[in-house]
Amino acid sequence: MLTYCVKIAPHYSGLICAHLPDFPGLVVLGRDHDEAKDLALAALEQELERLVNADESFPRPKARGRLTISTRRFGG
Repeated sequence: MLTYCVKIAPHYSGLICAHLPDFPGLVVLGRDHDEAKDLALAALEQELERLVNADESFPRPKARGRLTISTRRFGG
């Protein structure tokens, strides 16, 4: 299982923004906290799949925070 920190904050549009500091540019917007977190997980898994297909390594989780998301699809 891979676990990464996710940062969630209000967006000026009224939506909720979620981004993963270990994946610069990976940002999603949801209608609420739960949707933003779910979309962040989906985006994380899509990015990890892209890295696998490109034969690239995953970034090691470095960011720290109270809120995390985990995937069982990658990392054993």
